[in-house]
Amino acid sequence: MPKFLSKCGYEFNLSKIPNDNEYKLIPEFLVDHFAEMLDGSGLDTGYFYEKVDSLSATVLLCPKCKRIYVDNGKGVFQSYLMES
Repeated sequence: MPKFLSKCGYEFNLSKIPNDNEYKLIPEFLVDHFAEMLDGSGLDTGYFYEKVDSLSATVLLCPKCKRIYVDNGKGVFQSYLMES
């Protein structure tokens, strides 16, 4: 079962789908592109999710310390901590 440990000690369970703490970061122009593709096209959802996954970055939000972890595309996460 894939897991990821936050710097505060919170353990993410990455095998849970959907994951309450996982987000997709998508460039805005792609959102418009996807909307145009979906408009009356009958596009299948498998294809849609494949495209989203291939063009987005995975983001984890730690519910304990509120750090944001952004996957650099190689399964390595860069952490960001909210400024006070």
